[in-house]
Amino acid sequence: MPGKRNQMYDSFLGKNLVNSQRYKLSQKFKFSFEDWLAEQIINKFNQRMKDWEQNHNVKRLKPGELLTTYQQQKVILPLIKPMWIKDLTSGTTWANLRDEIEKQHLKILEEIDAEATLQDVRCLVNQRSLLPKMDGFRWEKFDPPENLGDNPSIHKNYSQTIVEDPEVPIEVLEELVDYLTEAENISRPRAKAIIECLNQERIKFCPLQSELEVGQMSWIGMDAAKFSPFHKKSKQRHQIPVKLTLYTPEEINEAKDINNLNKLNAFNFKRLERVCFEAYHQGAILNTVGLGLMFFLQQYAVSNLCRKYMELTELILPTAGTIKDCGRATTHKHIIIDKHLQGMLNQEISSSTYHDGESIDRYIDTFQGVLILYIYNLPNQLKAKVLNTTPGVIEEHIEIIESYFDNRDSILSYLKKQGVKVP
Repeated sequence: MPGKRNQMYDSFLGKNLVNSQRYKLSQKFKFSFEDWLAEQIINKFNQRMKDWEQNHNVKRLKPGELLTTYQQQKVILPLIKPMWIKDLTSGTTWANLRDEIEKQHLKILEEIDAEATLQDVRCLVNQRSLLPKMDGFRWEKFDPPENLGDNPSIHKNYSQTIVEDPEVPIEVLEELVDYLTEAENISRPRAKAIIECLNQERIKFCPLQSELEVGQMSWIGMDAAKFSPFHKKSKQRHQIPVKLTLYTPEEINEAKDINNLNKLNAFNFKRLERVCFEAYHQGAILNTVGLGLMFFLQQYAVSNLCRKYMELTELILPTAGTIKDCGRATTHKHIIIDKHLQGMLNQEISSSTYHDGESIDRYIDTFQGVLILYIYNLPNQLKAKVLNTTPGVIEEHIEIIESYFDNRDSILSYLKKQGVKVP
């Protein structure tokens, strides 16, 4: 039976090319999301394109597939598959699934070298398994990488080049246009536009192998836009395909020398920083569950890495937890409010933390709202209702308040300096 831990993978069931194509058709051509005709068109198009590309030796990577190298040959290793996500949501533990994924990866490497081993697999995708389960690691002994917080990925623009008029093979285009016009009574111009729309989504979600470098992969992120329809099911949200650098060729060699958790965490810090900012520059954010699948780590381990990263650098790592304020991590709020209480202007906070200015304004406004209600001892449920937020967010801010202010007088002194008149 699936438990609460399995439920955190539910959102990944809706993250795929087909649902993104459904979303596009619903936005551009007014199909309903569950329209049977849209399903027919999408399935026919994707199958015909798959067949055509196989016949013409065109290689694409699906979301969740990593382009890497083994024995100086390029190889594609899937890190996530729809069937694996279904297993996780059905009750399979991550530990059991991880072992199964490793076995499949080993089969892929054995096609290149029959003497390939699990050690070879783990150097490429599961560095944690290179170490003993009990390592005795403690953060106080941790020596962070020298360039942490100064990585080019923080500032570099990774926006993808979008093909304006992607070409569909003429035989595929004509066949599908004929189907739509004759069987479904759709005009030829509209039918052609529908097919080209589906093709453009497919090109963005499934890049050509030649478009990726070794160590890069295709992934699906959450829309980082402010007004994303977050209340909808994941399959009905705008999904953002991104190209991520999971590791560089140099890091592939570096992974072979990892022999303790200190080195592993230093190794993962650089990669975590890079992929989060790469996704953010492409208009997407990643969550810790997805990062766990990507890094072959438990979700709580990724959360710990994110929190420690922000403590060490005082930069806000762009994830769903910080940008969308999901989850219960308070590190990013502590950083922003601490700088605010030091007297920094919001624009200065934005520049120093590399965090969106509007988000910073929202954090400080919420903090001050909770602060005012706090001195009157209102119940948390009522505070949440007044501020149109959740009790969990209220509790996070109270934790921050109690760590900064000793008593009611110190709170009143702060509020008066902010121009708030409190009787």
